[in-house]
Amino acid sequence: MAGLREILPLIPPILLSQLAITSPTTSLAECRIMGSTDPLYGTVGWTPRLDGKPFCVLSWQQDTDDDSQETWYIHATWDLELFIAIAHAVDPAVLEDYNDRALAWSDASRLIIAQNRRLSPSADNLFPTAGDVRWNRIGAKAVAQRALLGTPFSGVSIMTKLELSIQVQYQ
Repeated sequence: MAGLREILPLIPPILLSQLAITSPTTSLAECRIMGSTDPLYGTVGWTPRLDGKPFCVLSWQQDTDDDSQETWYIHATWDLELFIAIAHAVDPAVLEDYNDRALAWSDASRLIIAQNRRLSPSADNLFPTAGDVRWNRIGAKAVAQRALLGTPFSGVSIMTKLELSIQVQYQ
């Protein structure tokens, strides 16, 4: 059965290949999963970039289960934050148009998440054993200064929700 640990690795390749802003033309340099040991996407042993290129860190916030929507199914939801670090927050070269860039990343995320609402194309074929996975954008906010693995960054926090339908057999 699919769980958050199996679903999260589907997100970084999508963000790296599709999430970008047009003014100034910029794409993500990296996308990492907080606390993961994955060599490509994990933060364990990784140092945040200080070269001015934006990157994204995914972090799980909380999860909830609801078994009251339909018989034989649990609808599990995971709140997931995408933090896009735009600039090193203590660098005097932090751009004056930071808020404008934060809005641009927020707008771009709205479209990319909508286009990838179904994270796994195979979900239809595997439903309901491996789950019907949906990804929704909840909202975003500009963050003037946030410590990320000990380094302060300016960025945008994008809140999303992963939803998974799980078939169960009650005793």
